[in-house]
Amino acid sequence: MSMKVGVSGLVYAKVLTDTEEGTTYGAIKAIPGTVSIENKTGSSIDNFFADNGAYENTTSLGEITVDLEIADPSPEVIADILGHKIVAGVMDFNVNDVPADVAIGFVGLKANGANRLVWLRKGKFKESDDTYKTKGSKSEPQSQKLSGSFVALKSNGSWKKTADSDAVGVLPATIANWFKVETLDVTIG
Repeated sequence: MSMKVGVSGLVYAKVLTDTEEGTTYGAIKAIPGTVSIENKTGSSIDNFFADNGAYENTTSLGEITVDLEIADPSPEVIADILGHKIVAGVMDFNVNDVPADVAIGFVGLKANGANRLVWLRKGKFKESDDTYKTKGSKSEPQSQKLSGSFVALKSNGSWKKTADSDAVGVLPATIANWFKVETLDVTIG
């Protein structure tokens, strides 16, 4: 086992369809400049009591949130993810814009040099706050943050998949093809 020490290679793909018959995705597109990715699952374990004590445990998966910090995403990426329009280089933020359902993938670097590859299968991002600071005697670069909420796929209940490049039994083709739409469409298990 080896600890996580870095993150890079953030990508996204629009979810084109998600029905009981299957899920399909659009082209995978890069989002350069990954600073951090935080995935929180509001899962819980609840006890059922009988015979004067804890009798059985049940688990449930709650809200799945993702917070991205990106150096400087392009206007095209923001427009694509949040549903905005760009005309003649001007992005219009409209109250009627609808964010796209997207999958996000990324590479987590491990201390031993191996990678943990991740896909979060379906979610939406919301408008983020903008902060601008004046430049003083020392520059303070300001990154962009995006927050989203993810759900399980209707087609199979999958919400996340990961593969460690150094895991016992992982196929080299799985690692080599991780960021291809054909692989994203495949459900493991």
